[in-house]
Amino acid sequence: MNGERFRRSPACSPSVKAPPADGPKTLGNHLPSRSGSSHRRFSPAAMDVLRRIKTLYEAGLSTEEVRERLKADFPSVIEVEAVPAGGVPPKSTAEPVRALLVELGQIRLEVQAASKAAEKVQQEVTTIRERFNRHEEREIERARKLDELIAELRERKRRPWWARIFRRSTRKDLGILWRNFSNM
Repeated sequence: MNGERFRRSPACSPSVKAPPADGPKTLGNHLPSRSGSSHRRFSPAAMDVLRRIKTLYEAGLSTEEVRERLKADFPSVIEVEAVPAGGVPPKSTAEPVRALLVELGQIRLEVQAASKAAEKVQQEVTTIRERFNRHEEREIERARKLDELIAELRERKRRPWWARIFRRSTRKDLGILWRNFSNM
């Protein structure tokens, strides 16, 4: 096929007596051809396929029916690019794979280290929250005791002046209040 002369599709049209294809190329897999810069070139063997397509369309068949008939009548052309004679040495494919495996192992270790660090940070956050909650509870308890002491002192201020002066337990009560306040 390399020695055969190829024709461009507009050049094929006069010999087949069909207009050049402007629409999508749906039947092209049965035509041996080469794609050039801006034109598709067909081999002389493609002329039979083009004539057959023309007669099927003239018979009133749809594109799907034409495609089915072409599958039955002509083999499909599959273009395969040739592999260079040298090929690829097996070591050259194994080395990049090994390098990728090593890199993946390093990435896996980094991810594990990052997850351990994240877990440690999460534990620290939990510890800090617990400490904060305990501190907050102590502050609430201290505020409650202070409110009680202030209420008791106000109650003592409401006593008449002679009860405050002649009462001997006043110093004792103040000592109890002071001890309660200092224990907070």
